[in-house]
Amino acid sequence: FNVGSNEQNYQIAQIGMIIHDIIPNAKIENVKKEDERDYNVSFDKIYKELGYRAKKRIEDGIAEIRNAIEEGKIKNYADNKYSNYRYLYESSAPC
Repeated sequence: FNVGSNEQNYQIAQIGMIIHDIIPNAKIENVKKEDERDYNVSFDKIYKELGYRAKKRIEDGIAEIRNAIEEGKIKNYADNKYSNYRYLYESSAPC
């Protein structure tokens, strides 16, 4: 199941703009990657089969992360454990 909301199916650039709206001093860096895939994810299956509805908006999640950083709950936001990409890449690297 894809877990989320069809109404909140954003592109990464759109998420960057939302972050900047909530955290105006955030530095948003656009990096062009070779992989130009662009797709929408459907959340219809989880709606239909389980009746799931997202209770929070992306703005809520961004504010929660900002607050955790400000309160010192997240000491180093650049740590690999906060990056799915880096976490998965490093955990799949051969020993």
